[in-house]
Amino acid sequence: MFQKLKYPNELIFFADGEEALKFLYSGKVGSFIILSDINLPKLSRLELRQKLKIDADLTTKCIPYLFSSTALNQRAVIDAYSMSAQGFF
Repeated sequence: MFQKLKYPNELIFFADGEEALKFLYSGKVGSFIILSDINLPKLSRLELRQKLKIDADLTTKCIPYLFSSTALNQRAVIDAYSMSAQGFF
């Protein structure tokens, strides 16, 4: 989608939630949005989001957080929005 729309922004992919968290803690974070699968390996479905919410440095960056999933699961949607996600697709 990003390539088709010709967005110049760099896309960074992570195999699991722990890799993403390491990157976020590294201090290399610029302006971006997080699009996260609801079923990340190595962290439970909302652990990454929770860790970002309680980290003072990352919270002040106000990084938009969107969840995505191929499964239709009402509980996952409710959980995502209770963690202040900005969207669920």
